Amino acid sequence: MTQPIEVGVAAHYFCGGVKIGAHAQSTLPGLYAVGECSGGPHGAARVGGNSLTEVLVFGKRAGHHAAGTAAGSDFAAADDNQIDAECERLLGFFDPSRDGDRPADLIQRLKKTMGDHVGVVRNDGGLRRALAEIVARACLERTESRGSHYRDDFTGTNDADWRQDIVIRRRGGALSIDAALELEKA
Repeated sequence: MTQPIEVGVAAHYFCGGVKIGAHAQSTLPGLYAVGECSGGPHGAARVGGNSLTEVLVFGKRAGHHAAGTAAGSDFAAADDNQIDAECERLLGFFDPSRDGDRPADLIQRLKKTMGDHVGVVRNDGGLRRALAEIVARACLERTESRGSHYRDDFTGTNDADWRQDIVIRRRGGALSIDAALELEKA
């Protein structure tokens, strides 16, 4: 190789996500999460090479559990007009004549914020600058280093206070951050 190549930071996986139980069920009834969008199977550190096995195992568990739940439930029929209206609303975000932020712009802004302030090595100042982003709020709350979450201002592990998950929920229009030892029953 004789030509220089560009090297940059990239996120190839995400530690955390939708908190799940043993059957990949979330705390929202009927919502299941498997793979990179789920948080729980490995805690703070994603185990390299396990993602395919994890998807297969938790996908099967989720499918069986969802099928059993659906078989024992009485679901209301879907309202086609309501579905059409929601599809139109969502597609409106991609309308070139629309005012306001576009999804691609929001994604770029999020990537830049996360790359600049919530990288592999974090600190209070950078996390506070990125505080508006949900992941940074959880990272700022955890005042220790654990797994792939490393803070240069809190380099040690603190089992007494932090051997637990951080759960972020929307309550009354605002985000709340709580520590949870185990998944609430869905």
